[in-house]
Amino acid sequence: MNASEEQADLSRKSVPELIKHLWDLHFAMALDPALASSAAHVKEAALTLEHIRRIAFEISQEEKQRKQRRAPKSKQCQKDTANLNWLRAAKAGSDLKH
Repeated sequence: MNASEEQADLSRKSVPELIKHLWDLHFAMALDPALASSAAHVKEAALTLEHIRRIAFEISQEEKQRKQRRAPKSKQCQKDTANLNWLRAAKAGSDLKH
């Protein structure tokens, strides 16, 4: 497998899979004292990616909650608009009174 195929393979993975791949790489590199510095960089990348994943998840949950809070209001607004349209279309009074 050449470098471009490996790069394409990594780009198809989900974020949790990439985090796991980074941790596996870190633990393998940490066994070799010559790669200790590089292993520390890989560890930092894994921690940063995990932190960003958590923030993105929290934002997506907040967005779902915000949309759920707005949905009932928009339905109520649609009902109010329908009631107002009915009221606007109603005749001004009884034909017998005028």
